[in-house]
Amino acid sequence: MKRDDSLPLFTGRGLIHVLNTTDLTKVSPTTSIIGCLDLHGQLVTASTLPSQCAVFTRADNLPNILSTSAGNCSFLDPSTPQNKDSIYGRNTHAWWCGGSAGDGSGGLEYYYTLVS
Repeated sequence: MKRDDSLPLFTGRGLIHVLNTTDLTKVSPTTSIIGCLDLHGQLVTASTLPSQCAVFTRADNLPNILSTSAGNCSFLDPSTPQNKDSIYGRNTHAWWCGGSAGDGSGGLEYYYTLVS
């Protein structure tokens, strides 16, 4: 899958589904769903869909923060566990949405959107 920076950034409201795949070029956003993210950004398994899925809002101005009714979401909240599994993510933390996630001043975060 090639990244296309010419496409506009997604802004607005929607659910975040978690997909089961090892190859983004062959995944189906309609048949590979194993769960979604709740209002704190934590995984909810498919057995409880869609009642526990949160609605996320992405701001249309920089830093394009994602948020839920619990607050802003970020990988930069130092109160959550640190990512020690990846050399590329070693300065990030567990995904979290809530009061301690901050206001986006810690830097830009990038997300990928799959369109079916």
